[in-house]
Amino acid sequence: MNIVFINPSEDRFTKSVWQSKLLRIILGKSRSFMPKLSAMIFAAITPERHHFTYIDEETDYVNYEIDADLVAITMITEQATRSYQIAGEFRRRGKTVVMGGIHACVKREEAAAHCDSILLGEGEHTWPAMLEDFENGRLKKIYDARDYPPVEKLISPRLDIVNFDRYLSFPIQATRGCPYNCEFCSIEFSSGHQYRMKPVEQVVQEIRAYQARNFGGFAKVLTKGFYFVDDNLYVNREYVKELMIALKPLGIKFDCQGTVNIAKDEEILKLMAEAGCRSLAIGFESINPGSLVEANKPKVNHVEVSYSNLLTPYPGTRLYDRIKDRIYNINPHAYNAWTPVFTPKGMSAEDLQTGSLWFGIEITNLDFMWAQLKKFWSYGPWKTNPPINFGERVALIYVGIRMYFAGEPAYTRFAFRVAFYRNAADFQEIFWFMRRYDLTVQVPNIGNPAKKSEWVHQFIKSLR
Repeated sequence: MNIVFINPSEDRFTKSVWQSKLLRIILGKSRSFMPKLSAMIFAAITPERHHFTYIDEETDYVNYEIDADLVAITMITEQATRSYQIAGEFRRRGKTVVMGGIHACVKREEAAAHCDSILLGEGEHTWPAMLEDFENGRLKKIYDARDYPPVEKLISPRLDIVNFDRYLSFPIQATRGCPYNCEFCSIEFSSGHQYRMKPVEQVVQEIRAYQARNFGGFAKVLTKGFYFVDDNLYVNREYVKELMIALKPLGIKFDCQGTVNIAKDEEILKLMAEAGCRSLAIGFESINPGSLVEANKPKVNHVEVSYSNLLTPYPGTRLYDRIKDRIYNINPHAYNAWTPVFTPKGMSAEDLQTGSLWFGIEITNLDFMWAQLKKFWSYGPWKTNPPINFGERVALIYVGIRMYFAGEPAYTRFAFRVAFYRNAADFQEIFWFMRRYDLTVQVPNIGNPAKKSEWVHQFIKSLR
């Protein structure tokens, strides 16, 4: 049978990074960040007798007339509204629709009203069972993986279903689950708290398979990096150590996420840098100690380069239950980490959003990021990185010239500064900094600058 797996557009504010003016000017087309790993895993566990098609609405349009026996839709809360629209269009055409993802898990009755069957929890259990039942005409309304033990054997993704030319990064997963129990987190509905690890050699083989599809273009400046989608890569120290040692000979560059505990581990940090790690995202959650206690993360942390999102009480989390009497917006589309959906204690929701946007603009200013990059290039293990090569410097000059004639001189100044700076390193990270700015230049004017200091004082003092 013909199976169509759809990732609906999130259509959020941050999507403009991937549909950006910067990318259109210098690449001639827009690209999305990376494909859904879940689609490639589901394709890998689908029997070969079936034909599997992946449609990512971030890069393509949904063809409702496509020859499909079964349509599968994955969704997080922000995608729910669009997911239901897509499901409705296919069901009106007589197609069978199944839905899964975190939002289906926490809003099962809501999701069930829009599809023929819902899949809850890890798909390695539910997907094969659902396919078998569908083929034999006995499709159930619910397939609940929480009735089964956690998946121990993590499947390698199937790559041939994806056109990687439309993406900037490759997704890779070495571990699944997170042992921590943060109040705001919904991981228990996707992969749970039991931490599981792929054999290191399996991860290496997956990366080699991606590398066979990695074409860097001129001077290899467009070589794709990797993003470890693991919720927390730094849980089992010995495993991380073995993994980093194995990655070093591959010559890749990657980004990942973990906890602040890694800051105390000089050996692992050094191994990660040598293996090609260029950024490690750490969730500090707040600059308010009281808020950290409430979130079950009682630490005060300090960052060098930061991103800001609004605290969002996703359905199903303990945070949602604790503050549900202050939630005024239940539209799933608003649950995008940029839109306030509850009333803060110390300010209005409007001031919160305005201040958050201003903060985002300030920390992605190209002059500010230039200063941050210079610090990184002369600090810790980063200062041992080889400088960008001649081809990469030429590429930066090319970018600067193209952006100048496109009426964007701020990019030109930044690109030229970097191109002629002797210690500049890590071309992909340099380009990522420009894409961060590309996002915020599209933010509308947020009002009177004189109110900034007053807002910051409120933010630090009372945002809970």
